[in-house]
Amino acid sequence: MNYLKFSFILIFFFSLAKDLTVIIETTRLKIRPFNNQDSHFLYPLLSDPEVMAHSRDGALDIEGTKKYLIERIIKPFILQGFGRYALFRKDNENFIGFCGLTIHKLDDEKEYIELGYKINKIFWNQGYASESAIAIKEYARDVLDIKELISIIEPSNYASIRVAEKVGLKFWKKSFFNNEIVNIYRIIF
Repeated sequence: MNYLKFSFILIFFFSLAKDLTVIIETTRLKIRPFNNQDSHFLYPLLSDPEVMAHSRDGALDIEGTKKYLIERIIKPFILQGFGRYALFRKDNENFIGFCGLTIHKLDDEKEYIELGYKINKIFWNQGYASESAIAIKEYARDVLDIKELISIIEPSNYASIRVAEKVGLKFWKKSFFNNEIVNIYRIIF
């Protein structure tokens, strides 16, 4: 069976689970895996130029959002057993963004697991990025038994640097990633 056909079969079965179980609850958030019905949540987030200012993708249209959901969220989750998780406010079920884990190769050619997030700008500066990143960090350590996490951050992204530091990551090194010099923050458990 070729990879493409296998991927579509996996995505089909993954999409049958429309109400995926909440895996983490924090004081203010419910955190669950995405499913292929979630592009309507993602589009306002991923189409916002301010939210996507530090993203290699830039703002996405609806087709780009659907592709992002399948290629960058659902497929990796199926293949790796972890990935990006949808964030919802507990009090009103509003989607606020995502936080999760992705595998990246840095310029040393080693694979690392990155802790990253995107939050809808109406929820910026309210502590949701830190709250969700702490929860995912603890989930990675305690449930997934991951021993090390990094965050890849543009030097000018001061808000993400503050979040990384609040979560316990420390500046580790500079690296060449996606054709630019970035800061790598790291925590070892």
